[in-house]
Amino acid sequence: MFSRFLSALIGLAAAIGLLVLAWPQLFGLQNTWLIAQVVSFRGALVLASVLGILLLLVVGIIRPLRRLTGTLAVLLLVFGVAVSGVLALRGVNNGDVSLVTNGVDDSITVLSWNTRGEEPGVDAIVKLALDSGADIVALPETTDELGTEVALAMKEGGRPMWVWTLNFNDVYKARSTALLISPDLGEYTLASAAGSGPPGNTNISPPSSPSR
Repeated sequence: MFSRFLSALIGLAAAIGLLVLAWPQLFGLQNTWLIAQVVSFRGALVLASVLGILLLLVVGIIRPLRRLTGTLAVLLLVFGVAVSGVLALRGVNNGDVSLVTNGVDDSITVLSWNTRGEEPGVDAIVKLALDSGADIVALPETTDELGTEVALAMKEGGRPMWVWTLNFNDVYKARSTALLISPDLGEYTLASAAGSGPPGNTNISPPSSPSR
């Protein structure tokens, strides 16, 4: 009796844990430290679920554990299929994001460069942004001052940009993020401008997160 209760408890705990990893938004945990990092590696989660199923099938040879391992294997199978579905919808196409308006296909080019405290400098960033025809330039570890300089230089190069910045600390450049957006994409506001910490933001370095 106790072993059945324990097996049911383990199965329930596993089901809740896998549901959190598959759909953290359901619990409002999508920005929570550790969970946010784990769910970003969905490919690894699928691989881990496959390996877990194989391991459970081997362990399931032991008769007293067969019911528990079978339950966990089924849960992992459902989890793996769900995460694979998310990958198929979000992570298969590595091309530009496309918008179709009135039958016209307009692509959006996003450039992201962690400058590691502004090490590349303005010229290198501007050259890459102009050469790539970037519509959005995300610059983690970049201050408002350098972001503004980049935007001004891009304007001189014929590519004007709005500038949005957020910093958690005035001492370390690594705790600032600059985001440049082409005016052609419309007007935006800065989401989570109040500061650091979940659920609206991260704790260490601010993400680039405007909202339309």
